[in-house]
Amino acid sequence: MSELPECIFRHWIHSREEDTMDTMVYRPSDFKFPASRGREGFEIKKSGEFVQYAIGRDDRSNKIIGRINADDPNSLYIRFDDPHLQPYALKILMCNEDVLRVERRSI
Repeated sequence: MSELPECIFRHWIHSREEDTMDTMVYRPSDFKFPASRGREGFEIKKSGEFVQYAIGRDDRSNKIIGRINADDPNSLYIRFDDPHLQPYALKILMCNEDVLRVERRSI
């Protein structure tokens, strides 16, 4: 995990209003988002643990635990403890204290 940018290790929330056709935008969890009926997000820990926050039936977050692997500083591969959940990859396009821009693809 040491090769990943330091800014990646935090709790990120999807700012879908800022997405483009090929880029997903995330903001820190303390960002002042517009009102919404729930938002997905994730947290990346230096231990390699990945916590995905999915929207539950009651609009509250539902934690899904997984692990990340990184081939290089800009590519994350996420696999979940639940074998029924599809792994995916994130390519980091931009990361700083205020914003994370990624491309997501299935693997």
